[in-house]
Amino acid sequence: MQKYKKAALNIAFLTFLLTGGMTSGFFAAEIDGQRNDVLNQEERLLSAFENDDYESWKKIVSKKSNIHNVVEKNDFETFVEARKSARSGDYEKAIELTEKLEVELKEKLSGIFS
Repeated sequence: MQKYKKAALNIAFLTFLLTGGMTSGFFAAEIDGQRNDVLNQEERLLSAFENDDYESWKKIVSKKSNIHNVVEKNDFETFVEARKSARSGDYEKAIELTEKLEVELKEKLSGIFS
């Protein structure tokens, strides 16, 4: 698989995980007439990622998910660094960071469900 595709897939998976699946609610919210609220949440989440703003991210996701209890500040910072690396074309670094983060988060999540 090409490096940029692997980096993109890893980041997409982690984005879904770190948003607590909130981005998947877009179509359901559109049916319920809440589309603007969902778009606003997604924009705020993206802004938190862009600005490396862990506290804002935590506040947003805590309303709909418990993922904030698993993802620590250093995990969040690793994710942000991986996104920035991919955007700058350093796919190897993005892959390395995302794979490490995936392993760490899976371990944390397995501890919760054990």
